Amino acid sequence: MPTRKRLLAWLAAVVLVVGAVVVLRTTEESPDRPDAGPQPVHVDRFASDIVVLPSPGDPPPAPDRIVVTPDTDQLRLSWADGLAGGGPPEGVVGYEVRWHRDGGPVASRLVATPDVQLDGLRNGQRYRVEVRGIDAFGQRSAPTEVIGVPQRASRPWLAGLTGLYDDFGDPATALGGSPTSRWHMSGYRGCVGLGPGRVTGRGLPIDLGCGADMAVLRAREPLRLTAPEGTDGVLGRVMVRTDTAGPGGELTVDLVPGRADRVGVGVRRASRTEEVDPALPGGTIRVVVADVGVQVAAAPDVPSTGRTIEMHASPRRGPGVVHLFEVVLTTSGVRVYQDGLAVAARGVVPTWDTAWVLLGFRGPDGRRSRVHVAGAGFTGPPVAAPGVVEASVTAATRQVLGLTDQEPGIGIARTPLRSARSARVVATMAVTPDLDPNGVVVQLGGMRVPARPAVAVPPRVQGAALTVVADVPAALLGPRGPDTITPFVLRAPGASPQVSLLETYLEITPTPSWSPTDPPSINQPELPDGLPTWPRRWATPPGSRSPARPCRGAGSSCWG
Repeated sequence: MPTRKRLLAWLAAVVLVVGAVVVLRTTEESPDRPDAGPQPVHVDRFASDIVVLPSPGDPPPAPDRIVVTPDTDQLRLSWADGLAGGGPPEGVVGYEVRWHRDGGPVASRLVATPDVQLDGLRNGQRYRVEVRGIDAFGQRSAPTEVIGVPQRASRPWLAGLTGLYDDFGDPATALGGSPTSRWHMSGYRGCVGLGPGRVTGRGLPIDLGCGADMAVLRAREPLRLTAPEGTDGVLGRVMVRTDTAGPGGELTVDLVPGRADRVGVGVRRASRTEEVDPALPGGTIRVVVADVGVQVAAAPDVPSTGRTIEMHASPRRGPGVVHLFEVVLTTSGVRVYQDGLAVAARGVVPTWDTAWVLLGFRGPDGRRSRVHVAGAGFTGPPVAAPGVVEASVTAATRQVLGLTDQEPGIGIARTPLRSARSARVVATMAVTPDLDPNGVVVQLGGMRVPARPAVAVPPRVQGAALTVVADVPAALLGPRGPDTITPFVLRAPGASPQVSLLETYLEITPTPSWSPTDPPSINQPELPDGLPTWPRRWATPPGSRSPARPCRGAGSSCWG
């Protein structure tokens, strides 16, 4: 009997071991079985003992009101805090915009700001546009729908722009090598350049390829103030239409009593400087438009009765959206307008009656970008364009030398001067407090020519820009003479390695037989324009042998 019990116990143990092995093998092999489905994932709402993870709530609210501003081949839509007096809707982090013609394909765009410009549309056609708010969980609101018809808009702001107005329909007006040029563009060579012509609905493209510099357009004709007009005592007005002041961008309007090409410290954003800026030449008034707001700055010698006052909060501006900015000079101060809305004012009064207008364009820091200028101008009596051309030249060294420093044996070709009636060397440098701005000389071969500051009160702040001008001696003009001018350097008392050249060029009054050695070109590599790229729509119709490329920007179709 005991033997039988021991046998039964032994058999039970064997069965238990075999069963355990089978269970373990089944557990290990179950993930590899072909019919094994995905295992459910359970997320605990409690990230820790005292942290509860959020959960989606109700969908976000739909945009309350959408304002449509039509223009040629485009519609601009603004809502929420993109409108005057509007506020950001609670819980909304972005928006989805969908639009189409009746019976046409639907296009869409995701945007982060309540301000969008739809380009490439057809004039006179009805477009149905829907805007939905999106929250952090990706939930979309109910749509708010509007109807827009692209058409040429009225332009009341054109009235009185008798001093200068340019819509940049002809890109040659911004080319320094063209006798019809009305602007000088300043920027680091290789970093700043003009794009390949006017972009419909946006204007003249300016490429900012290094992510740290700004482009400056200086009008060749000055702004001249008039007698006070109206009850506000308006003396003059400057306007510019641009998309520069979008997210991360910055627009500056400088009014300088002197023909400077750049002012201030270029490596520093103007919106981060004080309203009394010693880096500006004497008498200069500067208006800055950026994400942080609108600021009216001035040189220390400009009379002022206070700081910048915010008249109305500036509506948010979206990337790639063109807005109108106006700077109005009055007998009581400066006022700034965005799309007709007064956004800022300050009691600074110009001490001059003539000033040069400098428009500065800067993109987001650390990013290659493209901005556009759709128009610019100012009031006052018309002044004939000087009819000069520019030829870029490079000094033997970017450093401004002392008066007795040894210069490199490097010069420039005299080709641009062979057909010149007269010429000037124009140079812009970053100064130091020790530099004597009135002692700068340009060395052209064996000749040293004095260079005069372009402004009456030059800045003496570290890194501030100073433009100087020197007349080229008559002996270096005309067909006779050497092929090269060696050396070509700039010198100044108190110069140091910190005094560097930002730009040098020849400004030439040409003879009828003058022609540039290299025809001016504005072609630059294509740069990001801040608009989304849609890989699912192609610029080449299906079935074509041409290589396909993604569509860029807005529009219901990229062909047809």
